[in-house]
Amino acid sequence: MKLTQQQISEAIIKMAEEDQKERSKETLDWNKIDAIDKKNNQEIKNIINKYGLIGIKEYGKDASYKAWLLVQHMPEEDLPFMKMYLVLMQENFDDIDKTNYALLSDRINVYEGTPQIYGSQTHSEDDDSDLEFHPIKNIDTVDEKRKEVGLNSLKEYAEWMEE
Repeated sequence: MKLTQQQISEAIIKMAEEDQKERSKETLDWNKIDAIDKKNNQEIKNIINKYGLIGIKEYGKDASYKAWLLVQHMPEEDLPFMKMYLVLMQENFDDIDKTNYALLSDRINVYEGTPQIYGSQTHSEDDDSDLEFHPIKNIDTVDEKRKEVGLNSLKEYAEWMEE
């Protein structure tokens, strides 16, 4: 059965709201988050495999963003799918939020063990440790790259992350 654009958008928005509801709680239940992610991952893969890129022009800014968010939250074992979605984003660069492209690109690089381009991915050793950036390629030009896709400076981002 072929879904309408409206049905696709509504399904994606509902999945992302469920994703964010659990991630925004004060105490995270990672078992529940993992179960939601597993269900959402399969559903968003099915939608994207059938309908392609969830672009802004066809599905709206909210659904496009939330489709990206669901892909962004995929685990490392879904790297091939994430890379395929990044290619779809590259091929339709006028129909996406460039910030989302940068964040997914960095996430993929981190999963692959290569330096990130935009400096969007951080990690900490434990809950009490400071956040650290995963390695960044060309740190001297990272702010120029960030500006190209609508991100603030690395310094401003680090200050925001510390809050």
